[in-house]
Amino acid sequence: MQVLRRWDELARTCMEFLRREVGFTMVTIAEALAVRQLEGVLGELARYGLTVGRLIVNNVVMESDSEFLRRKAAQQRPHLEQLRERYRDLAPVTVPLFPGEVRGMEQLRAVAAVLYA
Repeated sequence: MQVLRRWDELARTCMEFLRREVGFTMVTIAEALAVRQLEGVLGELARYGLTVGRLIVNNVVMESDSEFLRRKAAQQRPHLEQLRERYRDLAPVTVPLFPGEVRGMEQLRAVAAVLYA
């Protein structure tokens, strides 16, 4: 029983640390399933008294220079509007869809410029 009490105390200590000292950032994409999942995750975090201070929307089509990208941008638009409206207090930041995988310092700097503009 003493072991269970120690685990219980450790869990309480960890949760208090998370509530007081940790800032959570959520990252999602502008698609229907991801938006629905975000709502569930935020609700679960709130249930435990954990707050999210920032919302990042990744892989947003900013330049539609092909039919594929025009369609993708049109598909993302209502989800972006929903995220901006529903989570305006988090001031969602959009990170553009880059032409390739983000790797290396130069590309990381480009992402950082968007995130910390």
